[in-house]
Amino acid sequence: MIKILNNISNNRGVLLLISLVLLVGMMFALHYANSDTKNLLGIIFNFFIAGCTYYGISSSKKHKFYWFLAFGAILSWAFCDTFWMFLELNDYTAEIFKEVSYVIPAFLIFLTTFSIYKRCIDETRSRQLIVDVIFIVLMWVVFSFYALSNSDDFLVSKDSVDILNGGFLILDILCMSIIFIIFFSIENFAKERSTYLLMIAIGIFSCFDVFYVFMDLDDNSLANTLYETIYELSFVIIMLGSFFLKGENHTHYVTKREILAKTIISKILALAIIPLLICTYVGFMTLTHVTFVMSVMLLYGIVSYHTATKLHTRIMLENERKMTVELEKIKNKRISDLKATRKRLSELSKNDFLTSALNKQNFELELSEMIMQKTLSQSVCLYNINIDKFKFINNTHGHYVGDEVLIITVDRLKNAIKHNCIIGRFGGDNIMVAFVAKTHEFDHSFIVNNILFELSKPMHIERHEISVNVKIGISHTQTSQLKTADLIANASVALKIAKHQNDKQHVIYNEINDKINYQEYYIKSLLDSVNFEKEFRIVYQPQFDIKTKKLIGIEALLRWHSPLKGNISPAVFIPIAEQMPLIVHIGRWVLQQSALYIKMINEKYGLNLYVSVNISPKQIDSINFVSEVLNVVKQNGLKSQWLHLEITEMSWLETSRIIKDVLKELNKNHINISIDDFGTGFSSISYLNKFRIAKLKIAKELIDNIQFDKINRNIVIAIVSLAKNMNIQTVAKGVESQKQVEILKNIGCDEIQGYFLAKPMEAEMLESFIASRHKLMSEN
Repeated sequence: MIKILNNISNNRGVLLLISLVLLVGMMFALHYANSDTKNLLGIIFNFFIAGCTYYGISSSKKHKFYWFLAFGAILSWAFCDTFWMFLELNDYTAEIFKEVSYVIPAFLIFLTTFSIYKRCIDETRSRQLIVDVIFIVLMWVVFSFYALSNSDDFLVSKDSVDILNGGFLILDILCMSIIFIIFFSIENFAKERSTYLLMIAIGIFSCFDVFYVFMDLDDNSLANTLYETIYELSFVIIMLGSFFLKGENHTHYVTKREILAKTIISKILALAIIPLLICTYVGFMTLTHVTFVMSVMLLYGIVSYHTATKLHTRIMLENERKMTVELEKIKNKRISDLKATRKRLSELSKNDFLTSALNKQNFELELSEMIMQKTLSQSVCLYNINIDKFKFINNTHGHYVGDEVLIITVDRLKNAIKHNCIIGRFGGDNIMVAFVAKTHEFDHSFIVNNILFELSKPMHIERHEISVNVKIGISHTQTSQLKTADLIANASVALKIAKHQNDKQHVIYNEINDKINYQEYYIKSLLDSVNFEKEFRIVYQPQFDIKTKKLIGIEALLRWHSPLKGNISPAVFIPIAEQMPLIVHIGRWVLQQSALYIKMINEKYGLNLYVSVNISPKQIDSINFVSEVLNVVKQNGLKSQWLHLEITEMSWLETSRIIKDVLKELNKNHINISIDDFGTGFSSISYLNKFRIAKLKIAKELIDNIQFDKINRNIVIAIVSLAKNMNIQTVAKGVESQKQVEILKNIGCDEIQGYFLAKPMEAEMLESFIASRHKLMSEN
């Protein structure tokens, strides 16, 4: 009760308190036998309770019909009390007129109970419901029989008041039977507190009304006694229940599981109330009567248990059947999904997901098979097709339109090439077409014209009309010994040439003509797809103090092993990379790897070596060059003196606009700058004077013949002399003999680098070299 009161708002708490005060006032009036005061307080009380109940109902957004019936019952009861008081004040003694008016609230109470039952009926078990109704009615008949048989006037003709009381009795029995069924059939009925309190109130009302009727039939009227306040108490509980309507959600009732013995025992104990009422009213029961009642109760328990067990078994079997069917559906759906997924994965593993053309891997496999199976009179032709300004189409019309262009292009290529061809997509707008043709009959121009004709037709995609132009690189082979990768690379080189020639839409790769030009495009095509971590590696060439032969630094040199072409000389690929934006990324990668390596070596062996890294003019020309260098130093925890940057003399000319600011920032952060291959190009003494250059690396061309060529020797002497006057260190590159070392030492050169003392080494080999020298120095 405390919990319930805590949930009532302040205003409703006041209403409840007023109703309780009025109820206590009625009890005092009855105690002191003041019927007029009691009747007046009763009228006020009932009208007040009716008003409070309506207030509770109207505050709820979702009105339930049976609550309005309950409100009507209380309101009509108040009017009946008013009518009763009117008759009492006018000394009207006809009881029938007093009693008959109470039929309206009693009937409304029954309708309220029946309305609640109608709401719950769908949640109950029909067979168990029939069993409950039969035995409840039977027990009430037993009670009525014993109660009426105890009356002296039993089976004697009754007056109209007794007949009216019989009607009240029937309504009360029906109400209690419905309440019994609902309470023992619905598992979560108490969750809806408003309806739960309403049913408790109706139960109290009906039970007391039965007692009131039987006492009246026995000529022991309870009118104007304290017992009458029980009616008012039930109305207070109805009012209290209406207060919980606000904010209460509709509850979906759950049927109790009748198989549980607890539920059946609870029902039997509830039915046992009726024999207790018999004993209370009659005063005694014979052994025969007791045996009969107990037999009815036992029979009810057996039948109820049997019905519940059978129902439970049927439900379990039905649930099992539904679960089996559902599991079968799920199994079939899973199998179907797995098959579809397998099929889709198979297609995705073989075909491009967008165009359904072969993907790169499977295209190469089928192309390889095509090359192996061709006859001597046949050639394998490969067309590398690229859509002009495809990126512009994507950016202008959206990626959806770009995707549709690719799909239509692949479909049209199938129509354009009449041979049995294979079509593959290598990503983006890079489409490959391969087929076998007879060597002496085949004409590339015919196929190219068909392709250009098909692809020149406008593509209508949604509201857009797209016209595309293509460039085609063609390669072919008459031998089965050519590798698939080479055939693809040749077509890619031809495509790159076609892209650079505005007057041609297709180029056929030819190994004889323009070999050098093709080589450059071939290297470029390989560089476009190079994998830094797998194909590039860095070797390091030591640099020594010329006097002590002590290792003082290393130079980082880039090497490239292409999976398609093998080892490619830096003299070949570096100049080509210098023409591409890729050189900036290569330089950045070499710088990062070299920084990590020199830090590891110095910290592991307690040395203070430096690493020299060559810098491209395009790197210097990039906006973020200085910040990138400083980030490498900072992020790797590198000492600034461990890093030397080498720039060529040509960098002075190519980056003259910004090199001043770059060198200034690097000098400010103590990064050493060296000039590589000094003496072979444009040498600006003014730049040496303006910036703090740490070292001049004398070009190998000047060192090679230093012992024989007097002019070269004089140039080296002049360079060393100039450097010493400007406090700049000198390094001789490409030293390969003891004689060269002696000459350079006599000239005053500071450091040497070359095959005479150490060749370029892999990182692991250099570490072993350093470790052995470090150990030797430690022993000495």
